[in-house]
Amino acid sequence: MDIPHHIGEKFYPFSHFIGYRPATFNDRTRFLPQYRDKPWVKKTENVILTFLGAWTALTFIALAARAAPFQARNVPTIVGSFGAEAVLLYAAHNSPMAQPRNIVFSMPVSALIGMGVGKLFAMQDDTRFPSEYGKQWASSSTAVALSLLVTQELSVPHPPGGATALLAASNQQIFDLGWFYPGYVLTGSAIMLGWGLIINNIGRRRYPQYWLSADLVRKDEHASEKQQMNTAPGSAKTAERQA
Repeated sequence: MDIPHHIGEKFYPFSHFIGYRPATFNDRTRFLPQYRDKPWVKKTENVILTFLGAWTALTFIALAARAAPFQARNVPTIVGSFGAEAVLLYAAHNSPMAQPRNIVFSMPVSALIGMGVGKLFAMQDDTRFPSEYGKQWASSSTAVALSLLVTQELSVPHPPGGATALLAASNQQIFDLGWFYPGYVLTGSAIMLGWGLIINNIGRRRYPQYWLSADLVRKDEHASEKQQMNTAPGSAKTAERQA
């Protein structure tokens, strides 16, 4: 985890819900411990948390869409890319593509690219939407490929981002949102991420694996291992101190 230990320890147990675990943490439950490690218990726990994660997050997004700013712009209740994001965030939360950095950057960036590409194609002959078949497939393909290129270059690939870009370039209702679309997408993703920090830190789950970079996690783990080796009984460093 790339959260400094002194910060994580100071704010624990609140830091538990941003992925921090103290060195002495033991997640073994006192409730029916004899069943804890059975495969069916693990599977049932995982399925229940996944269901609650997806259902609750999408419900929150649907309720948020009823707010006045969204209603005034005829925002859809839920866009398809949130369904893809729910699968990734609540069923595959350990994936590098499901980490907060990827969610926060990829979704609005992809929305911007998709909307920009859609508007460029619509400008060709003063139409409001690239509705002709020839332009629609071209704008859709360009939007997805360009969003993938940019998010890969930024090291924040996120599969739902491709769907976000595609919707802007191929769906009339989404296209009509204009530049409000990236803000709407970011709001929905923030709701999903906020709920993910709660549901994905219950039971055996831990989320996120990192906030900024996996490299920082590896460096931290290496430093911790080195410190443990130096302080272990019988180590050279321990012998020097005792001498």
